Amino acid sequence: MKSIKFSRIKNFVIVGLIFAAVYQTGTLWLGNYTGHNFFYSILNTNNGLRSSKKTSATLIDAQKIVVGYGNKYFNLIYPGLMGGKDILPKTNGFITSLLENGKYVTTEETVLEQYIGQKCVIYDFAFDVSATQYFIGMGTVNNDNIKGINSISQIIAVPAAGKNDVSYLYIVDAYTGKTNIFEANSSVESEKLYSQIEELEGLNVDSMKYISTRQSGFNIFKENTFVPQWTQSKYQYAAINKISTLSRFGDDIDTELENATSGFFDNYYTKSLTKDSNGVYMISDDNTVVKYYPQGTMEYFNYQSSANKTEQTLSTAYYACKEFLKKDGTLKTKMFLSDVKLNKSDGLVFCFDYCINDIPIFLSEKTKENLSIEHAAEVVVESNTVKKYKRYAYDFEALPSHDRWVDVDFLGAMNQAIASEGDQGSVTEIGDIVLAYYVDESSESGLKWFTYVDGEIHTVDTVKNVSNQDVAEDGK
Repeated sequence: MKSIKFSRIKNFVIVGLIFAAVYQTGTLWLGNYTGHNFFYSILNTNNGLRSSKKTSATLIDAQKIVVGYGNKYFNLIYPGLMGGKDILPKTNGFITSLLENGKYVTTEETVLEQYIGQKCVIYDFAFDVSATQYFIGMGTVNNDNIKGINSISQIIAVPAAGKNDVSYLYIVDAYTGKTNIFEANSSVESEKLYSQIEELEGLNVDSMKYISTRQSGFNIFKENTFVPQWTQSKYQYAAINKISTLSRFGDDIDTELENATSGFFDNYYTKSLTKDSNGVYMISDDNTVVKYYPQGTMEYFNYQSSANKTEQTLSTAYYACKEFLKKDGTLKTKMFLSDVKLNKSDGLVFCFDYCINDIPIFLSEKTKENLSIEHAAEVVVESNTVKKYKRYAYDFEALPSHDRWVDVDFLGAMNQAIASEGDQGSVTEIGDIVLAYYVDESSESGLKWFTYVDGEIHTVDTVKNVSNQDVAEDGK
């Protein structure tokens, strides 16, 4: 009898250890490699359905929206927290309409170059998003068409060109690598989206154009990448200027800072503002502390304990994150979602970077190291409440004169990055390449190439015959 009881206890212990091992593996995995955020979402798939009834959820934002014109040219939009102009609601309306009124066609090996050959809109996500969590935010979670999709890396919307044509929706499953295809007859939503794409094409005649590496046959890239291209010998642009939050307030800094941070506090009249001998401003009450450092960062801490823990999922936590960021009265520059990490002690960490005129702004490695920050902003959400927030406290504005230029194209930048690896024959794949503003200690910032090779980021100058000092600083 005792042996039977012992055996049962032993079985329970084994099952418990298995669950603990699975959870710990997922936590450690995500802590070291943020590209596997999908694992966290899968753990919360079923809970997400229950939590969505109790807690508000929101749609997970794509890192960038790519608008294709059917002529192998594209424009990039970084939607950020402010939305992607008119193209975002029209694309969301198209996706919802097609899933509700269209039909599932098939699941096939992804052939991206075929999908993007027509006028289209592409949602390109920075990480693999749980399909359940995404569609909870969209409000189509009960749709039978989406039950076979695990995670999403891209969504491609192809509206019908005419009333007798067919619209298509391609959802690329990051877990299987395959694409789920849906179709529907032309609708009001497809007509609106098609017209919006045509309108954007006319408005962006003089803006920077991008091409698809997969569509153009540049197979050295691991995944499809959209790279800029220009017809002239060089691309001229305006540098950007950075303005610290504290300097923008001028002489009346105490009053302005109190007003700008009032959204962080429940009771405006119970908070206090102090400045220490190091020039650090602190606004606080019994539960909340906000600090602005003269080195150029701000930090927010919420010490209030939650009496009732609520179930948190990706879509509910992101809702809390976005609502919180609206309260930051000192945030003036557009930010976009660039990563999500699972912190084993704090919960979900949403990472953001700045952009201006739909061009990303990246901090130099030295700046990130000095300020102990990986992205322009990081928001920690636990139990659907923001507990920590840290941001590079600068605004950015484009200078009036287009006196800077780029005459090193993406192929030249790629070759320089490969050459800096030493043994060029060992490089068989490029992870990504991005043209972005490079921010260091200078007041003005210009464009540089950020090339991702074998886990290393190589920063390459955009002007020929200039000593490439940043490769030594930010490369291998």
